[in-house]
Amino acid sequence: MGISKTADYLREKGKAAAGDRFLLLLLALGLLSALLILLRQINYGPGLIPDAMIYLSVARNLASGNGLVIQNGELLTIWAPLFPTLLAAPERLGGEARMAAGLLNAAATGALVVVVGWYLRRRFGSVLLAWWGALAVLLSIPLTRMGASVATEPVFLLLSVLALLCAAQFLDGGTRRALVWAGVFTALACLTRYVGITIIFAVAPLLLCRRESWMARAQNAALYSVIAGLPVGAWMARNYVVSGTLTGPRWPSDTTLSEYLLALLGTLASWAFPVSIGPEGNALLMVLLGLATLSPAAVAGILAVRQWQKAGRVSGALLVPAVFSLLYIAFLVTSSTFTTLELPTDRYMSPVYVPLVLAVAAIAAYWRRHSFYPCQVLDYLFGGGYGLRWHGWRQSALRAAPLLGLCLGLAHPLATNAADIRYDITDGTGRFSTARWNSSELFPQLKERLAGVAYDRLYSSDVHLLYFHAAAPARGLPASRRNLNSIYQNPAAADGIYVLWVNDWEHYWLEYEQSDLEQALLNPQTLIEDKDGTLYYVSADSIAESIAESKRAAAAATYATAQAMGAPAISAVYDLYIDDKRLIYVKEPCVAADTAENFYLHLHPAPSDRLVPDEQILEYGYNIRDFEFDRYGLKIGAACVASVPYPGYEIARIDTGQYTAAGRSWKAGVAFGLSAFQQMQLDALADLAPVAADRFDIYRQDGKLAYLKEPCAAGDTAALFYLHIVPADSGDLPLERLEHGFDNRDFVFDAIGWSFEGKCLATVELPEYDIALIRTGQYTDAGRLWQSEFPVGSP
Repeated sequence: MGISKTADYLREKGKAAAGDRFLLLLLALGLLSALLILLRQINYGPGLIPDAMIYLSVARNLASGNGLVIQNGELLTIWAPLFPTLLAAPERLGGEARMAAGLLNAAATGALVVVVGWYLRRRFGSVLLAWWGALAVLLSIPLTRMGASVATEPVFLLLSVLALLCAAQFLDGGTRRALVWAGVFTALACLTRYVGITIIFAVAPLLLCRRESWMARAQNAALYSVIAGLPVGAWMARNYVVSGTLTGPRWPSDTTLSEYLLALLGTLASWAFPVSIGPEGNALLMVLLGLATLSPAAVAGILAVRQWQKAGRVSGALLVPAVFSLLYIAFLVTSSTFTTLELPTDRYMSPVYVPLVLAVAAIAAYWRRHSFYPCQVLDYLFGGGYGLRWHGWRQSALRAAPLLGLCLGLAHPLATNAADIRYDITDGTGRFSTARWNSSELFPQLKERLAGVAYDRLYSSDVHLLYFHAAAPARGLPASRRNLNSIYQNPAAADGIYVLWVNDWEHYWLEYEQSDLEQALLNPQTLIEDKDGTLYYVSADSIAESIAESKRAAAAATYATAQAMGAPAISAVYDLYIDDKRLIYVKEPCVAADTAENFYLHLHPAPSDRLVPDEQILEYGYNIRDFEFDRYGLKIGAACVASVPYPGYEIARIDTGQYTAAGRSWKAGVAFGLSAFQQMQLDALADLAPVAADRFDIYRQDGKLAYLKEPCAAGDTAALFYLHIVPADSGDLPLERLEHGFDNRDFVFDAIGWSFEGKCLATVELPEYDIALIRTGQYTDAGRLWQSEFPVGSP
């Protein structure tokens, strides 16, 4: 008995020693992973992606006590707060947030290697499988690339994997402590990236499948969901209060579903196979290899369902990584159809890498445990009978085959990482962190020159480069040349503005060149001229003189327009002229006292089915457009001229004048019928016969089609109009309309027509090509209300 106990003791001690040796070696491997990440940053620092500007600026503002705000003072809402908050601490202690991000991401990647290897060893009892999993993470193409950048992914991946592993442990018979930790890690992942909520969507339903009472399942799911979702829910509530949105502003999708899916599968394929995902890549090959890379998630799910049916319990090791991987991809694809998302490159697909590794490991472990099934099949096919003849070294080889295949699968990631490390050391990690920009002589000069310059006074053709390498926040230059004058219109421009043009950079969003910018600037002074860029300065005096000259020119043109109109619509202290764009007030001669009093302007809308009354109209019957002269007016010689924008609806009456606290000093008004332009439109149709008559009479004149109804009510114009034009030559059709055989010019009446005193008229421009036939009418969701068809001939 004593000998047996001694043997058991020695056996357990040997296992403990082996476990300690494994852990030490695994920690060394994790440290190696972190060092390799730092090696990639050794010369030029961590990689800088566009989003890094947000993270770094928020960290710097937080460290300086300004709170969670971006470099322009805007509150942080579009990204979650944890990552920049972690970077704020070293920034506050005198460090640099960018370098801190590189260290943090290297440590997170190394920790991920240790976590995966330790989990696989504990869960499946296989040292070889554990080493494969740790090496698969160490050599991961997406993880190592993001680990060397200022990005949220490494921290998010570590937290999300910890959350998934704790959830899997709980599902496989763990204690509630594992469930609580799963909720904590999920909450932190959600505070790192909003997409972390997919972890909640994946784990919470699985908790309802655990083998226990329904009450216990519901309690566990509720406990996890509250712990995981409460912090990010509070953050989103804060976002809604400060910005009216839960996750900041989002924009409509600009990619097709097929484009997004092809990029997604191509990215997955590039992790395991040496294929190109650029435009030159073979689409079919990328789809097939991408599906092959994703297949472990589906296989793990099938095996989990089979085990559930056989043993009556859910396998967390199989099901958690499979469900998360598939759900995360479904979430990305669905989101891409509603909002603008970048194409799914390594960065956006990296969260599924480790779950796929875990799924592959679980499948391999399942194969090792159940290899007698394929042994039986092979024996039956090639052994001459049915029975377990595949034993000894042959059965061991069959069990080891999956692991051998997995190890061979690391060849491509190993070669890619070696090439990436060599490139990053010599050239930098890309984008904004390269040898050229890090060694440029331009940015030290800019850092010194622009120190203390306000954000609103600085414009750049590339705000990212300027912020990363000179720590100077700036506005982006307008994309269009015609909008360049807008840089003078913000209030800060009154103190002068600085404009930086960066040479030899991807200005694909700008519609002009540096020479065009120089022509648009007002007497620019060249402060810095370098091979990498030029810094211009436009003085406050130049801007003020330009604005004043523009106002004088506009006021003079407005005065000339009023004089050309003849008699004013109102003749009082001020004469009021009206056209379809503005109301023009003119007084001549004019003294300072004539512009001191405020003007009141009450606009009574005409009855129109195009007008949606606002609260003022509902309460008073008119819109109040009171104004001060200095806002819209200027003195030109002896005359005072003010130009007020015309409202976007028909006016039945105008009341205007000036007033002080004591009351109105003068008042006048005018009532309107049809405008001159509208009357001209009606008169032009008076001598014509309609080419079709239904609910609307349809006229054709001078390349236009006119729809007239009299008498007309609001309901007559509510339905949509369809207008299908069949050309005499089908070659005149736009390419996208060739298959239909007609040109579609459907329209909404409110967009082109007007209604007044029982008359409704809409005029549509016809195409210039010869027309054979026109079909038109109105329709609703229920069907067509009326339709007409008539031949036309040449215009």
